[in-house]
Amino acid sequence: VGMIVEVEGTFNDDGTLRAEFVKVIAEDRFVAGGLITGLVPASGPADQINLLVRFELPDVPGISVGDVGTFNVDGNTWFHIFRKRLALSSLLFNRSSMLPGQRVVIGGQLSQQPLTARRVTLLPQALTGNWVIGSTRIIGGNVGSFQMVCNSLGGCIITGPVKVWTDNMTWFRGLAGLQDLSGTNPIRLRVFGLLLKHPADGSYVMIARWVAKLS
Repeated sequence: VGMIVEVEGTFNDDGTLRAEFVKVIAEDRFVAGGLITGLVPASGPADQINLLVRFELPDVPGISVGDVGTFNVDGNTWFHIFRKRLALSSLLFNRSSMLPGQRVVIGGQLSQQPLTARRVTLLPQALTGNWVIGSTRIIGGNVGSFQMVCNSLGGCIITGPVKVWTDNMTWFRGLAGLQDLSGTNPIRLRVFGLLLKHPADGSYVMIARWVAKLS
């Protein structure tokens, strides 16, 4: 009881799972996921992450789903990008390149107080907002960029416009492609991808997997 396990298998007709393996991940560790709401300090290498917790496992004392929890980070914290196990990922996401609004999963030891992150993983996420009129830049085909102003929950956390980069692998829904982001009226969009910090000026950059036009 209390162990965090990973189970893989196939579902039976009655809804039960026929396990091919059961792996104990940890006995005294936790995972918590959600949106970064703030960093301490606000610039430079972060020492603390303030996280709007959307899930936790197990029930972490002092951390509740729906509340903002505080997690320490230090030089021993590992930073990863989901499904990107390349050395380059550490250059794109680290203690100095986190941003409020990013979706992350934090893992650490329950026995270590205050709670300290031993790993922070950046996850893909969706943002909803309005295309900025006149911001589309096309290099060729669907390779290029545009800007969007986020609203809903993301708009409460993310300051300023997000620059969205697309390429010929980006999937467009409700749009023929990047060229359809034009005209004199805002276009409401939902974009899914990785939200990163621009290394030069600290602005928000989204590497888009898909872009959908909303009605």
